[in-house]
Amino acid sequence: MASTSYTRRKSQLFFTSISPVTNTYDELVKEKLETGKFPTTVTGVIKIIGMLVLLFSLGFFLAQPTCSKTASWYPYLLPTSLGASIVVQFILFFLFSLGLAVKRPGLWIYMDLILNFILSLNTIVCSVITLNQCSEQGLTKIPGPAGIAGGVILIVSCGSIFLMYRYIDDEMELPPAPPEAQTTKRRSIFA
Repeated sequence: MASTSYTRRKSQLFFTSISPVTNTYDELVKEKLETGKFPTTVTGVIKIIGMLVLLFSLGFFLAQPTCSKTASWYPYLLPTSLGASIVVQFILFFLFSLGLAVKRPGLWIYMDLILNFILSLNTIVCSVITLNQCSEQGLTKIPGPAGIAGGVILIVSCGSIFLMYRYIDDEMELPPAPPEAQTTKRRSIFA
């Protein structure tokens, strides 16, 4: 048992001597998840836009009178779905923004992916149901498409945070400098 761990360590030392590990995904993501850095990333901006679109949809739905001739569950479906999605987004956004996810970024990012994907699909489905239930034309139709747009933006944010976690910037390789032309000194015609 001890000999296998010793040989395993030897092989690991061999591999790290050939190709040293400089940065892992977690180490690169930890830099982006330090306190105050997440809101300035592309992922943070996409999450903010998604929350604002959902907040607009929720506010517009609550400010308008409900559609006539709808089911009894109609006034509760979209606000509940949008509210749950906004609250979860808000909590996870502040977890990332305050640097609380630095210690275990993989866990928090996968939790963000799973929760946001499920809630985004739920938001899109509820928005489509709301859009189909309301037969009136005019301003009462706006929360449905806005909720769909917010759900799609949150799905894009899921992809964005996944790419932030899995993508390592390639180091830019400079092309080799062209060989300097050998200048031969001009010889005198008298030499």
